[in-house]
Amino acid sequence: MSAQVAPIKAKAENLLSSLDSVLLIVRGVFNENTKSNLRRSFESISNSLMSIEHVAGSMDTVLAKEGRLRKIFDNIESISSNLKDNNENITKIISNFSAISDTLAKSKLSETLEHTQKTLEQTQRYHGKDE
Repeated sequence: MSAQVAPIKAKAENLLSSLDSVLLIVRGVFNENTKSNLRRSFESISNSLMSIEHVAGSMDTVLAKEGRLRKIFDNIESISSNLKDNNENITKIISNFSAISDTLAKSKLSETLEHTQKTLEQTQRYHGKDE
């Protein structure tokens, strides 16, 4: 019976030796410094999650129906809708403005104003001599 138990005993001793080695490695990895770092990391993660929850809560308030951001989006949507609904009128206005601008550019307005200025000056000189 001793011959049968001896291999099992040897395997058990090897297993215990291996477990002992693993425990030593685990203790080395999880020394006080590592444990402290892990603890700070988990605290940091927890604080980050709380901050995210706070920001999400704030955004919910801002985006709520009465929130300021919601009103801004509603106004933008209203402006966009008005532009879309009046697209044809806006196109006509731009076209008319372009036509007026082209007409003014071709009309030699500057020369006409200069001529008018000279005529007024001459008229003033003429009337000034009579008085």
